[in-house]
Amino acid sequence: MHWNCLRHRWGSLHFPALRSYLPALLLILVASASCEQTGVLTLGTTMEGDRIFDITGMSGDGSVIVGTMSFKRTTAKSITAPFSTPLETQAFRWTAAGGIEPLGFIGPANFNTSKAEAISANGRVIIGESSSPDDIQPFRWTPTGRFAPLNTPPDSFARVRVADVSSDGSVVVGNATVNEVQARAFRWTPFTGYQILDVPFLLESDTIQANFVSDNGRVIVGHISDGRSSRIFRWTAGSGAVVLDNPTDRSSRSKALDLSGDGSTIVGFFGGTGEAEPFRWTQAEGFVNLGGLPGELVKGMPRATSFNGSVVVGMTAVGESDFSYTPFIWDARNGMRTILSLLSEEDAALLKNWRLESADLISADGRTIAGLDRNSEGVVDVWVVRLSHPLL
Repeated sequence: MHWNCLRHRWGSLHFPALRSYLPALLLILVASASCEQTGVLTLGTTMEGDRIFDITGMSGDGSVIVGTMSFKRTTAKSITAPFSTPLETQAFRWTAAGGIEPLGFIGPANFNTSKAEAISANGRVIIGESSSPDDIQPFRWTPTGRFAPLNTPPDSFARVRVADVSSDGSVVVGNATVNEVQARAFRWTPFTGYQILDVPFLLESDTIQANFVSDNGRVIVGHISDGRSSRIFRWTAGSGAVVLDNPTDRSSRSKALDLSGDGSTIVGFFGGTGEAEPFRWTQAEGFVNLGGLPGELVKGMPRATSFNGSVVVGMTAVGESDFSYTPFIWDARNGMRTILSLLSEEDAALLKNWRLESADLISADGRTIAGLDRNSEGVVDVWVVRLSHPLL
């Protein structure tokens, strides 16, 4: 991309206590609306390994990214509970205008770890958890109200974990230990509170997790697991829960990794981590293997899909090593391609000193993609690509 096709944004950190330990300014490269080329953005380079990123959510328009950041604790910060790790972890929210904003913690004084799990498509509600060494408390975060706990769970609930949120932030899904047995999936709204989903299972000890919810909150996808096998279920407000693969095969291993915003498409993989075969599921076609790159093994993990499920991103095998992967993008017309193949030589050169490890997030229109990268010294950063033309 030519320099005259870029606008520069300098996003300062809005957390004064951390400014001496994190980059004071982050250079964000944003493709201008009039430029018909692909753009590359970065959230900022980690300084001396103090900060590592895990990104877990993107708003529908791609303008907000959330995740978890870790930084070295300082002697100046008061810590009321001992930790075995020298790192302190916080949820963060990123925008091009505001840069990185650590969200802090919720709960008692000894709660000094937080994680962001997902963000609503409208970009205004973040869900996650804040914790101490002994307890976990789920939260909803909004720019106006900041942290707010979910309604008090029933007495039968323990260890509530949240996983995803609807487009307006009104529906949250996750799982909780119920009556001291294995985890059960729930759907939460401010009006109904926690509602356990009626999901069929074979054994009382099976773990049932709700992992994804559609934008309108009426489709939920999750897993039923006994620790050895894993099966996918799809729940709708009208039909209840249906197990999508063989419900009686205790050796089957399937895992959903995302649900499209319209609720029509599930992406994930079959098999164990080392033998994962990527799939895309729709009601019309069922499970369809996405294949691999030309000449490479069919092994990979789709991580995210666009609103209507027509564009999928993830990581796929390259070479014969079990640990060699590259980010991919898939659509029905072009099949599977590498992310780098979509970039101009100039844009690709911006990432030449980084190893792109994964493509983890995608916007509703399929044009903004984000993932993790790592340089030769092991420093982790976040890359963001904005495609000039939609693939839908």
